[in-house]
Amino acid sequence: MVDGSFSPALPGQLLLHGKYDQSLKLLIGHNADEGLFFTSPFVPDEETFKQNVVIVSFPDADTDNTTGYIMNTLYPPVFDGTYGYMNMIGRADYIVSESLFACNANYLARAFDENAFSYQFSVPPALRGNDIYYTFYEGPNSNVLNDTLALVMRKYITNFVINGDPNGPEVPYFSNYSAGGQI
Repeated sequence: MVDGSFSPALPGQLLLHGKYDQSLKLLIGHNADEGLFFTSPFVPDEETFKQNVVIVSFPDADTDNTTGYIMNTLYPPVFDGTYGYMNMIGRADYIVSESLFACNANYLARAFDENAFSYQFSVPPALRGNDIYYTFYEGPNSNVLNDTLALVMRKYITNFVINGDPNGPEVPYFSNYSAGGQI
């Protein structure tokens, strides 16, 4: 919420114009399939798909044929797995996951460049919230499929909180965003 003082403008505008504390260090994560819970299940045909997914995600997409570009070039109705989806729900999920989560995580990491560490949580099904059990790992749990990964994630996050850097002696090196640091 823009309030004029604490939040003088929309975050995207502040990032675009460099009006933020650039000395901050960020650890940015998102889940591979974060958008499914935000995806309309009502997409039986192209017109409904356009209204319930594309226009909802990109309200101004009808200008300059952006809707057509999104639906036919970026996310065409090809359901053989070529584009990462096998049906209309998968296609809709891809748009929502990428536009709301992956792109925003990428933009934030790019804005902070060498002060950003970025990762994508991809343990299947990698839905929104699946990473919480790894982030706050306290021992074996039926929601954790890989205890080793949970321990490594916990160590990265702890190191980052203490030092502003996820790296340390007990974990593989995690390069920052400007050095290609996306794990």
